[in-house]
Amino acid sequence: CFERVAGQRRLIVVANFSEHAQPLEREVWRRALLPEALSDHLTGDLFSIGERVAPYSVLWLEEPSDAER
Repeated sequence: CFERVAGQRRLIVVANFSEHAQPLEREVWRRALLPEALSDHLTGDLFSIGERVAPYSVLWLEEPSDAER
């Protein structure tokens, strides 16, 4: 997990290098300070607590825009 902050924008990069789906760790949600959902910056897909990260994937997570919520 890697976090990048620029101004008031925050991007959290999460990678799963396993052949099995993995849950997003609570640390990701603590860093994000968002209780409900995060949006993948590249695809626009929404992720919430309890979701699993697909095998061999990378997510660029950020706070979803109002239109995505």
